[in-house]
Amino acid sequence: MKDSYEKILEKSIQHDKLYEIIRVVDPVTKEVLFYKDNEWNLTNEPCYVFWGYDAPCPNCTSMRAINTNKNTFKIQYQLDKSYTVISAPTTIDGRWVSIELLSDATNSIDMVDETISEMKKIIEKTNELTIRDGLTKIYNRKFIDEQLPFQLTQAQNRKNPSFVVMGDIDYFKRVNDTYGHQIGDEVLKKVAELLSKECTLEGWAARYGGEEFILFLSNYSLEDAIEKITHIKNQIQETVFNFEKYSFSITASFGLAQIVVGDTPSTIIEKADSLLYLAKNSGRNTVKY
Repeated sequence: MKDSYEKILEKSIQHDKLYEIIRVVDPVTKEVLFYKDNEWNLTNEPCYVFWGYDAPCPNCTSMRAINTNKNTFKIQYQLDKSYTVISAPTTIDGRWVSIELLSDATNSIDMVDETISEMKKIIEKTNELTIRDGLTKIYNRKFIDEQLPFQLTQAQNRKNPSFVVMGDIDYFKRVNDTYGHQIGDEVLKKVAELLSKECTLEGWAARYGGEEFILFLSNYSLEDAIEKITHIKNQIQETVFNFEKYSFSITASFGLAQIVVGDTPSTIIEKADSLLYLAKNSGRNTVKY
């Protein structure tokens, strides 16, 4: 392991004039090594604490770098400083990690003190837009790919279980065919808003694609998780959509999969999708677990 880090060091030190901070991050476990003042230091805090967060960065470029096997880039604030962050994927003894190269860009941005807070808002907004679905404004597939690996590791250590839920609007094609795609888009936005509001407590909702959504429920008992998703299903069923001369209702089906030791993002999504398929074949407008 030591030899592997030293090889990374040899490559990185060639650019020591470009980057003030070099760190090696495991974005799944959030473990981090800093290279500063000519030595590596293992921190006792997860990687996101450096940015002043108490939870993982919503826009995790290191996880994205590993998922895409490409270098990724963002600008991030830390207290009164701004950094450019380049995340480069690599492996150390078979373990995927990201080399983060941080360059202090604070003095490179020519602005007066009054505009610093505005610039910070712009950067934060830009990072937020990266992980939001363009139509519904809830989290997108990129967010799922970046957040789920870490949350699976956390879920396996909790006393109460956590769940991944796959939801799908029943007969959504019929909505588009009958009322038009614009109204279909409004239905998607309304359903997404409802899901997002219901998943604010230790969880989140994201659009997986088309009319499919993924929900993450953290630290729930099985009974509470079933009750929560059934409540969401009933809320969707009871919502009346009114658009000019049209008035109609819809239903949705859900597959609720409990996270267990050994689950990966792909396996837990596959389990939730299989349960959703079972719900569809059981008459729809139901929850299977």
